[in-house]
Amino acid sequence: MGQIIMNLRGSTRKTRTFIAGLCLRLLTPNLYQDLKKAALLGDDSVRSFNYRPSTITIRKAYGNKPLIGIEIGTGYGYNAMSLLRGLNIKRLYCIDPFVPYVDGDNSYKADPAMRAQQTIRMLSLFDNVTFIRKSSSEAVNDIKELKEPIDFVYIDGNHAYECAIADMQNYYPLLHEKGILAGHDINWFSVRKALMDFCGQNNINPIIKTPDWIIIKS
Repeated sequence: MGQIIMNLRGSTRKTRTFIAGLCLRLLTPNLYQDLKKAALLGDDSVRSFNYRPSTITIRKAYGNKPLIGIEIGTGYGYNAMSLLRGLNIKRLYCIDPFVPYVDGDNSYKADPAMRAQQTIRMLSLFDNVTFIRKSSSEAVNDIKELKEPIDFVYIDGNHAYECAIADMQNYYPLLHEKGILAGHDINWFSVRKALMDFCGQNNINPIIKTPDWIIIKS
């Protein structure tokens, strides 16, 4: 290591940067990973980070407790990163089949393989993320087999009425008492109708914090 440091003196800036990075990887691997995350996600002291209302609600409910959560509809991974940043996540199950589909007036035809590759590469910085590349109706059986207490489920998959209410019906029973079921895009008529029907069927009063909806299981 001393020889490497001595060689830094006569090297170019590019070479010095490379060698310094190599030393950082070898000597402090955990710190190096933390620095990679900070570089990707930014620093709260430098810029603000906008969390969705449901993330703030989950944080207030659980504090710093290690959580097991599910995100339905991971897409490009931006909200998953927000959950990982804002909560103490023990394990986050990201459910997304990464296939083209029509969602209301939006048609998602981008190359699903490339989108999956980008998302998985970005979230691979975190060792507490598990991808389930299935539809949410199929993935629920995988979650049941785990027999883990689920602290929260966040729904942002297909917004069609049939899909939205199916996700609510399938995943609500997996939550422990006081667990949180939440979702995005309450402004969509199909999502709003699905939520009202689901809550009516189960005598639940939802919390609306646009653009999110939130249910605390009792």
